[in-house]
Amino acid sequence: MFSLIFEEIPSSKLGIYTGLAGIIISLAPALGPTYGGVVNRFWSWREIFVGVIPLIILLFVIGIFTIHGKARGTKGISFDYFSVLGLAIIFSAILFTFDQAGRFGWTSSNFLLWTLGSVAIVILFAWYNRHSSRQLIDFSILKLPVLRLRLFGYFSLQFINIGLSFVLPIFAQTVLHLDSAQAGLMLLPGSLLGAAVGPLAGLIYDKRGALIPLLISGILLVLGTGVFWFKSEDLTLFGITWIYVLVRIGFSMGFAVYLSDGSTQVKGPNKSDQNSLFSMMQQYAGSLGTNVLSVVISAVALTSTKSEVWNTILGAKIDFAILTILSLLVLISVIYVYNRYEKKLN
Repeated sequence: MFSLIFEEIPSSKLGIYTGLAGIIISLAPALGPTYGGVVNRFWSWREIFVGVIPLIILLFVIGIFTIHGKARGTKGISFDYFSVLGLAIIFSAILFTFDQAGRFGWTSSNFLLWTLGSVAIVILFAWYNRHSSRQLIDFSILKLPVLRLRLFGYFSLQFINIGLSFVLPIFAQTVLHLDSAQAGLMLLPGSLLGAAVGPLAGLIYDKRGALIPLLISGILLVLGTGVFWFKSEDLTLFGITWIYVLVRIGFSMGFAVYLSDGSTQVKGPNKSDQNSLFSMMQQYAGSLGTNVLSVVISAVALTSTKSEVWNTILGAKIDFAILTILSLLVLISVIYVYNRYEKKLN
């Protein structure tokens, strides 16, 4: 989807179009708990998967007849299957590494050995990518500092987005004793309001540049995750709903803008590398976000003798602290990019 936008849309309108496309990516994960909770309340869990099959078939048929285009910069280049395998092993190893912490604790030998193994695999992949004549993605574009920091922001926002969509329903069901439908529906207002903000953020980016929407995004994310952190023991259904609205607006103000501004840092064939890299990392951010935040809650329960409710509160509090720190780092990266690189151009 984003590849088509970057190929067909002029740079002066990238913001609004990526904002519209970002609605789909940002809204879908947040609506997942709502959809799953409602379906699970009235039917069996199998309908969650069966119900989307007709939609998948319909989209497949529509895509065949409507999506056209040619990939640039691929002539004479053979596909690098070893890189695909290498990335799959790296991403899986990182997930399994954190899983060891949830099962055996952060100081366990299992976690340490998996960490060392993951580092070794990353080093081996970096060596292969540097010396191979074929490349799945040209990682040399990460030498561009602005693109690197925009990728960090893009990855972090999706980590926060999917992570909260996972933790909050668990918190609501365990601590507040809500059913799955209620836990899912409490995220709906934030999902809808956040989705509506995406095109507005894109329009501001097209007219005024990246600073304003990214600053607003960073500030709202820090405020929202910070309130979750400091009020974790006193959260209610109403409180979670409206704090989540704040976080979702912050997410939607920045998500598509990070991608759009990152795409302006490269030209020609490297645009496909940039788009592939951003797409890959935002998808992995969701997996890593749910993995890390769930492991934190599991690790707390592993070392605690208190009740499940208390362990969930404490684990969620640590999760919220992690997300607050990550949000603050994203905000700092925005300010740094402006002062270091963009201020001189204005």
